[in-house]
Amino acid sequence: MLKIALVSVLMALSIFLGLFPASKSAPHNYISGYLGYEGELHYGWYVFVGVIFYISSAFLSQQKDVQYLWK
Repeated sequence: MLKIALVSVLMALSIFLGLFPASKSAPHNYISGYLGYEGELHYGWYVFVGVIFYISSAFLSQQKDVQYLWK
């Protein structure tokens, strides 16, 4: 059950970060401003982090099939 919840959160984050358009009024810039970063985030950052979240969620969801990699 925890695995399903974690994969769901990672997929939602990958969609939120990877597909949301980069602009001055984007929620990403509001969040980064709240965390103390003053500059505007580049769209490459969105794509990179979105891909990382997507790959990690795909890997986690298929972990039973790739269990032999951990031995």
